[in-house]
Amino acid sequence: MPPRSLVFSASRLLVLLSLALATNVAGAQNWVNAKDKKTNQSSFRAIEEWPDPNEYRNAAGSPGPKYWQQRVDYSIKATLDTVRQSVTGSERVTYHNNSPDQLSYVWFQLDQNIDRPDSRAALVQQALPSRIPEQARRFLAPEAFDGGYTLSRVQVVDAKGVRKDARYVINGTVMKVHLATPITTGQQAIIEIDWHNLIPEGGRNGRGAKELVKDGWLYELAQWFPRASVYDDVNGWATDQFLGQGEFYLNFGNYDVELTVPRNHIVNATGVLTNAPQVLTATQQQRLAKAWTSDKPVFIVAPDEVMKPESRPAGTGPLTWRFKAENVRDFAWVSSKTYVWDAMGFRYRPTEKPIELHSLYPRDAMPLWDSVSTKAIAQTMKTYVRMSFE
Repeated sequence: MPPRSLVFSASRLLVLLSLALATNVAGAQNWVNAKDKKTNQSSFRAIEEWPDPNEYRNAAGSPGPKYWQQRVDYSIKATLDTVRQSVTGSERVTYHNNSPDQLSYVWFQLDQNIDRPDSRAALVQQALPSRIPEQARRFLAPEAFDGGYTLSRVQVVDAKGVRKDARYVINGTVMKVHLATPITTGQQAIIEIDWHNLIPEGGRNGRGAKELVKDGWLYELAQWFPRASVYDDVNGWATDQFLGQGEFYLNFGNYDVELTVPRNHIVNATGVLTNAPQVLTATQQQRLAKAWTSDKPVFIVAPDEVMKPESRPAGTGPLTWRFKAENVRDFAWVSSKTYVWDAMGFRYRPTEKPIELHSLYPRDAMPLWDSVSTKAIAQTMKTYVRMSFE
């Protein structure tokens, strides 16, 4: 969607920077996750207080000979309700324990709980000075929204496939799920969660949001499902509260996601669409095939085709789009009847399979986005390979 402009006066920017600096100074004195209250684990601690090199990390912090990281795979089915403006989902989480430790529970991130009135973010907003500029207030704390997750099922699945209700505790935007049996190195735990949540408007509380444009509502769903927190050799479990700004680092894994939406919607997501014949017209499939060999963007849904019945497969009722992604850290998706869609392919080498570059945007975003969006993605690919890595 088109970017929003945020303009600060010099005085307002000064207030914002002062608050940020005050927050950093206060944070520098925190003893993060220190069980004994004697070991400073703050990111701002003195260099001599950082852990000595070991078999997991060398002196530079790079992976050592016995480095490990956890892996989490997700199978998710979700439905978008455009009447109630909500998402209903069911996920199967396979948590692979590659650590040398025995784990008796798994922590989850419940980012959408930032919209609960009792969340830490809501309390932060209440504590802000009354005379702070409104732009700074919106940046530092989310607006009130009666949202958050409603969990209808949290179960663990044993080796025989038997489901048992899990004991769990929710603390703001994190949740601790106790396993029926602890898992040791090389073992896995399977946890299933069903949930429902309302979608906030305008991206005010992080990432997942809806926005009203001239042609109707568009939905951008990120940080939208319960995600397993990271467990690593430095800090153990990451249990920081989500306060609306920034993002957490996450576990790599595979995703198999089914998204059921109104038939007139166009959807795109992390990964690769695996059931194009069921959700795209023959013309759209042909255009996608052409896009992967094109050196400029190709319209898959042109501006004059938006919301036209012929732009969607014949029939009635919702459609289910299925995406698969391998070895990624997260999954996000967009859905709307308002989307123009263009795409092109990108290759680092001529013989390689093309990397798919997509842009979806409402007609309100034209003439800018159709001219530069997908080209900007391609340029980003070129810049990153020149300055860092593919």
